[in-house]
Amino acid sequence: MTNFIKNFFQNNGAWVATGTMVTKFSSFLVILFASRWLTKNDFGEVSAAINFLGFFVVFTGFGSYQGMLRFGAIVSPEEREKLKAYSFSYGMLIQLIICLVMAAVAWLIYRDHWSLLSIILLFNIRFFGVYLLEQAKAETRADFNNKKYALLDILSSVSLVLLVIILIQLLGKDGYIWALCVSPFAVLLIHKFKLSFSKKNLFSFTERDFWKFSVTSAMGGQVAEWLFLIDIFFISLIINQTAVAEYRISNTIPINLMFLAYVFLQTGYPELCKQHLNKDFQKKYLRNYLKSLIPISFVILAFGLTFPDALISLFGKHYEDSSIFKILIFGTVSVILIRAPFGYLLSALGKPAYTLGVSVIMLVIISIAYYFIIPKYGLKGVAYTNVFGLTLSGILYGLAYFYELKKIKS
Repeated sequence: MTNFIKNFFQNNGAWVATGTMVTKFSSFLVILFASRWLTKNDFGEVSAAINFLGFFVVFTGFGSYQGMLRFGAIVSPEEREKLKAYSFSYGMLIQLIICLVMAAVAWLIYRDHWSLLSIILLFNIRFFGVYLLEQAKAETRADFNNKKYALLDILSSVSLVLLVIILIQLLGKDGYIWALCVSPFAVLLIHKFKLSFSKKNLFSFTERDFWKFSVTSAMGGQVAEWLFLIDIFFISLIINQTAVAEYRISNTIPINLMFLAYVFLQTGYPELCKQHLNKDFQKKYLRNYLKSLIPISFVILAFGLTFPDALISLFGKHYEDSSIFKILIFGTVSVILIRAPFGYLLSALGKPAYTLGVSVIMLVIISIAYYFIIPKYGLKGVAYTNVFGLTLSGILYGLAYFYELKKIKS
């Protein structure tokens, strides 16, 4: 475990940790300010729009930045530069198409709810900015430049907080919406993209290999994130925007605490890709990860169950019920110890098809469950179902990972 922590810092893990902490803390502050300064209905409406955007964000560039990271980490520096231009250029074209698709789907679902539909349409601006940010982060990680990767996160996060503070005071709900739209474009201040549609003498691997991995990752590892979004979607459809606000507040701290897993996993992912055929390295990484994160998980659980009322009260007098929070905090621990590590390890092995299969199955099961559970059990039923879905998907990821690991010849 000592070497695990040492390698974490040698790979500029401190920078990744700082960047991730700033991002999560900034996200927390944004929700804190918005929940206090906006009405519960306005906050719930914008939250519902953000949640809808989340279903499409998983398809950003159709996974081109995922391919950039994985293949960029294993090719020569010369090839990597060509790959940056290729993945950015074609990913951008696909991104513009996905933005149009999102607008069309939003119109079909919310055409009778113009207030919510107008917010979603404006969020196409944010959607394109997210593509730029994710592409830039993938390029820097493929260069093993964790310092710049962290700076990109910090810049976009701090920009969002400052814009939210200023624009909400000036424009209220509209200011909150525009702050969310504009902040991702801060990436352009410190990162330059290369544009080229040339395919001449491109890679040592085929375009088919690149897009197969990219698309599968987008529909697998990224679609897995839908389990974090489907709850608010159904709450918005079946109950109301006030219930969305209450659930969003209850889930804010549990979701943001998951960064503790992603700090280690994002730092080690490029190396895991390089060592994807090294069974001993894979096993040692997982063992040391769990040794480090199990004690932290116990602390999270103990603190969350001891002081739930105090934590929820941070978001203002409109939010007092901590019962949902006490359920969702178990989901945090489940993600940290099971779902997150096995999801990353499967992706490093180049097997995102497993996460796709599990995600689709769980999404169908959870969606059907919400349809029947929400009318009868309300937000508590949503919370219990959410934790169940995250835990079961993590277990299935783990089974798939160990199955594939057995195939590797040491």
